[in-house]
Amino acid sequence: MKLPRFARRLLLWALDVACVMASLYISLTMRFGQIGLSGAESRVGDYIVLTLLLLVTFLNFAVHRNRGFMKRTGSQEFGVVLSYNVWLLVGIAVLVVALHVQPSPSRLMLLYFAIVNVIIMSVMRAIAKAAARALLAGERLGASIVMVVEHG
Repeated sequence: MKLPRFARRLLLWALDVACVMASLYISLTMRFGQIGLSGAESRVGDYIVLTLLLLVTFLNFAVHRNRGFMKRTGSQEFGVVLSYNVWLLVGIAVLVVALHVQPSPSRLMLLYFAIVNVIIMSVMRAIAKAAARALLAGERLGASIVMVVEHG
């Protein structure tokens, strides 16, 4: 059972969105001790959530950072996750500068977000690869070659 390319991309996008939102929730909880933010901080949090969702969608569909997902080794995947998180932090920094967001997001919360997201995303991607390999273990993944030979 081989999924169509768009379905595979959509599943990886959903995995990335879940990891990013879980990391954001955990980092907000670690920094502020609660998930609910007050007034202006709540608006900044909404900007960050929207920016992260747009960046994850852009990185998964336009740039396609997940190309070769099943072929990468653990260290290669960790490098991809690190660069992915650098792009997310750069996107948040550009948002803060471009929109003159006040108050600016907590730097400590963004540091927590980056560290937690690298850990969660690395673990979830390893689990997703293991699950996909377990589901496809009985199937033959190679393509058949048909040769047509004519005499003469």
